[in-house]
Amino acid sequence: MINEFISKVKGEGLARTNRYMVEFNNINGHFIKNGRSLMLYCDSATIPGMNISSTAVRTYGDIWEMPYERTFEPATFTFYVDSKFEIKNTLEQWMDMVINPTNRTIGYLKDYEADITISVLNVNESDYTTKTNDVIPSEPYKIKLYHAYPKSLSPISLGYETKGVMKMSLTVSYEYWRSSATIN
Repeated sequence: MINEFISKVKGEGLARTNRYMVEFNNINGHFIKNGRSLMLYCDSATIPGMNISSTAVRTYGDIWEMPYERTFEPATFTFYVDSKFEIKNTLEQWMDMVINPTNRTIGYLKDYEADITISVLNVNESDYTTKTNDVIPSEPYKIKLYHAYPKSLSPISLGYETKGVMKMSLTVSYEYWRSSATIN
């Protein structure tokens, strides 16, 4: 059994957590001008999970759990903050589309929703082109979040003792997700 596992891993490899790409799409044309920058500055992303909610049911004796709905966990993205704060401003503008910060009116979902695609990339030696040595990754797994909107933007701590790169996290909610097996 162990030899079979080792052979399979050597032959096919394992997915890597550092090979991914995140695309923000369909935000009604307003905010997506920095969509490419969001993709480039995305330091980390979560592939969200899902849950099956259940309730206790008694049918002639024993009590057992019966499913009644599927729920989806929020997705979180961490971004490097560029020196001009374009990434931060872009994400703040997206949040402002949800709830106006001045008059507190709530926008229409169609005006601020986005579809977000998270692609896990495979980069194998066979993926290299021979002429330019550019990597052409394959996408063995892709997940698309439908009707996503920003739920929270993390605070950024500043301090004289820290010398690191500034980062911020964005948590998004969405209606549902589909994986590469079911994406239209």
